[in-house]
Amino acid sequence: MSCANKSVRYHWAGAIRLSLVAALLLASVPAGASEFIVNSTDDAVDATPGDGHCETLVGNHICTLRAAVMEANKASGFGATITLPAGTYKLILPATLADGEDGGDLNLTVPQVPSSLTVITINGAGAATTIIDAQQNDRVFNVAVGRTARISGVSIINGLTVTALGGGGIYNAGDLTVNDCILSGNIAAAADGGGILNEGAFSATRVTFSVNTATNGHGGGIASHGDSVTLTNSVLSGNLAAGDGGGIFMGSGSLTLNHSSLGDNIASSGRGGGIFTNGSTTISYSTVSDNTAGDYGGGIDEDPSGTLEINTSTISGNSATFRGGGIANFGQLILRNSTLSQNHSKESGAGVWNWNEPSASASVYNSTIVFNQADSDANGSGVGGGAYIGVDSVFSIRNTVIAGNTRSSPVIADDCSGFLVIYGNNRLSTAAGCTAATGDPGSTAALIGSLSELGVLANNGGPSKTIALIPPSTMNRRRRHQSGMRRSEQRGNGHRSTRLPSLRRALRYWCIRVQPRVHFGNGFE
Repeated sequence: MSCANKSVRYHWAGAIRLSLVAALLLASVPAGASEFIVNSTDDAVDATPGDGHCETLVGNHICTLRAAVMEANKASGFGATITLPAGTYKLILPATLADGEDGGDLNLTVPQVPSSLTVITINGAGAATTIIDAQQNDRVFNVAVGRTARISGVSIINGLTVTALGGGGIYNAGDLTVNDCILSGNIAAAADGGGILNEGAFSATRVTFSVNTATNGHGGGIASHGDSVTLTNSVLSGNLAAGDGGGIFMGSGSLTLNHSSLGDNIASSGRGGGIFTNGSTTISYSTVSDNTAGDYGGGIDEDPSGTLEINTSTISGNSATFRGGGIANFGQLILRNSTLSQNHSKESGAGVWNWNEPSASASVYNSTIVFNQADSDANGSGVGGGAYIGVDSVFSIRNTVIAGNTRSSPVIADDCSGFLVIYGNNRLSTAAGCTAATGDPGSTAALIGSLSELGVLANNGGPSKTIALIPPSTMNRRRRHQSGMRRSEQRGNGHRSTRLPSLRRALRYWCIRVQPRVHFGNGFE
């Protein structure tokens, strides 16, 4: 049955026979949802929105993407599924002041009977072959408050907004899930969110955000003032913001980042080259690398009201014009089983910069902070190559390596500046600039024998790059936790530990536990 013969079908599982390709595209159509199959790459409106027939003139059976969206907006019950075959869909109808469905961006409007079950689903044939190109005429999608939408298998490109409502590629005020897509070349010229501005709930899996720009705002790739952003197996690269958050800007709400990477993003005059967060942020099994900030936080900047938890991840090669090459922490930071390496700041705190206020606390365990460089412009203005710890802040470490960090004026070994609270077995390459107190009996912070014991940042297995120990090593002694359990490592439990030191986790090969399993007896875990 050709698409021209009938562009609208009401699909119940097994009710219609389709070709193999069409069946694959329609595999995710929910039972009871209206179904619209696009058969034209033109940009034309629906003849009679709400009549259940996607066609640009009555009886012509030509179904465009815009016409399908207009029909889907009127669908009730379980909503509608739009099947979008391979092709380039150019949005050429001009935007209007009314911002209606008949021009500019594709508006996914509020359901006629508001319900989270009334979902609009758009299924493309794959991001490489199904392209929605806004031609810088407007943004691509506008998802209204109360609308639940699912978009997969498309590229969303060349969106442009010039008004105070940002979101160059997508503006979302509803509940939006995007899978297996590309958002690229989108621009928010006067507001936040080059790729997307989220003011609702946004989830993305296997999505690439690349070369998006917030020309005069925050969040080159993603900006959020909404409830939540969740990214899984996704990539943000080459995005640019004039303000904060070259890759991601979180003005509020929660950010969850799993198995994802942020690289080569820039906050040209702001903070957080990779991520700026003012909410609750959890990063796991991910990499934040080679990002640049014109102010604080080359990799990540966390504001005073924020919480930042980093697990089994690598923060590397980031640069800050001011402070905090890897992380600038103004709030509450927890760093577990992670690596900070090769980050640079022109002033203090190349690995981690911890604010001079009691509200700034950093709790670090089983981690590696090595080969970071403060005062990278060598003008004598920065200290704390590994960590800068503000006078009134708290910085606690357990079973962690801080070594090989420097400041340049000339090059001086400089692992930390400020006051450390020590738990467990730790290693430094120099104690100059640090004062310390033990948090529980038997805790130590000894000096390593030589920096030659540390390898380079490399793929040693696991989700991100790490630093291995080079034998022979003064840290190459295997110890057991008193409970008999082994410390986990950044590579994951699938990697057997070798006979390495109390730094096991920190350097990826670690299996020591010299204290009972009470991580930071003062309440830090």
